[in-house]
Amino acid sequence: MLLMVHHVQKSQTEHLLIVCIAAMLWSGVLLAQDVEITPGAGGAVIISGEVRAPDLGSTPQSSYPLCYDKATGQITNCDSGSVGGGIGPIGAIGPVGATGPAGPKGDTGDTGSAGAKGDTGDTGAAGPTGSAGPKGETGDTGSAGPKGDTGDTGSAGAKGDTGDTGSAGPKGDTGDTGSAGPKGDTGDTGSAGAKGDTGDTGPTGSTGPKGDTGDTGAAGPTGSAGPKGDTGDTGSAGAKGDTGDTGPTGSTGPKGDTGDTGPTGPTGSAGPKGDTGDTGSTGPTGSTGPKGDTGDTGSTGPTGSTGPKGDTGDTGTTGPGNSVFSSALDGTASGVVTATSTTYAAPATGTAAVLTVLATGSQRVLVTLTTHCSASDKDVGCWMGFEASGGLAQSADDDFAVGSSRDVGESPGRNMAQSASFLLQINGNTTFTAKYRLRKNGKTTTFHTSTIIVQVYD
Repeated sequence: MLLMVHHVQKSQTEHLLIVCIAAMLWSGVLLAQDVEITPGAGGAVIISGEVRAPDLGSTPQSSYPLCYDKATGQITNCDSGSVGGGIGPIGAIGPVGATGPAGPKGDTGDTGSAGAKGDTGDTGAAGPTGSAGPKGETGDTGSAGPKGDTGDTGSAGAKGDTGDTGSAGPKGDTGDTGSAGPKGDTGDTGSAGAKGDTGDTGPTGSTGPKGDTGDTGAAGPTGSAGPKGDTGDTGSAGAKGDTGDTGPTGSTGPKGDTGDTGPTGPTGSAGPKGDTGDTGSTGPTGSTGPKGDTGDTGSTGPTGSTGPKGDTGDTGTTGPGNSVFSSALDGTASGVVTATSTTYAAPATGTAAVLTVLATGSQRVLVTLTTHCSASDKDVGCWMGFEASGGLAQSADDDFAVGSSRDVGESPGRNMAQSASFLLQINGNTTFTAKYRLRKNGKTTTFHTSTIIVQVYD
């Protein structure tokens, strides 16, 4: 163990203490790593109590004397005769020796008691944002919250263009006659016709003999009073003669000329309404008047009840187009095939799906590929495309294929079934032949099914 003591020269006593400490530490009593004691400026190293160095006698000799008890190793005061001539003045401090090699690491000391909590330090600068942790599992769906208030009604969207009028459907059977509607209001009374000419008055017949006076009839209603005539001049009163016998009634004289029509009397009060007369015959239809301006559109009336369903019409003739063909039904059906090539090619084993479509002239076709596949190892992949010849010349490639490069794993653990469709233009009879590939060399992909379906449009 190495002890380095940095000391400012003070006195002979201090020097002796330093040497004693060095001897004690060198003796091996303290089994610890090197200890370095450095007093502060103007300070000193002070040790209270006995200082022992049991193995001091076995250390190399030096020119600096030290008094100690050889039996116990206790460092003591020196008597006047033990260091002949007394202790001389302390010489100058020699140069510091080279630092010795580090000793072995000592045992970890016991954990000291926790010190008093220091003041909270200033908040350090924020460290860089760590990478996002893995996504946690989706939590359970929370219970539905209360229903929110109904939002304001949005403004009406712009009116769309009126669609083309569809073709008229077949005429349905005539429905039953509906019940009569309510009687309409009575029309206005037509204008009165022109008054006809007054006929000639016939001759007055001779007055017949007076019959017996009949019983007095019930008094009729009093007519309205006519206009009062002018009062004549009052004649002078004659002497009243005896009343003579009533003579026979003379014959009625001829009718005098009709006097001038007197002024119209005041209008009498309206009599009670008479019974409605019979409806007159319909007059001839008048000529159609000019068309009046179009009136405003009335509000839509309520929707009438749905009438009974009409009889189903006859089935129409079959229209053109939409013929569908399949390699499984109309061509070469493929069984289980395998692929080992990383480019599109015929299957390594088995027969590829093949379908020939007959077409006259230029026609559109919808080509659909379907497959179910698995691989000998994960991420081997499987792809099915097609080659076209005849009315269309086209090689197989990924742009017109169905498949995946990674999702298919070891069979039968992970399989894949999928399909894809492509719209093409052909010109005449065309043959479609399936081609197959995988992703990794040295592996095998199995296509359990593979089908080509073609729909032809006229």
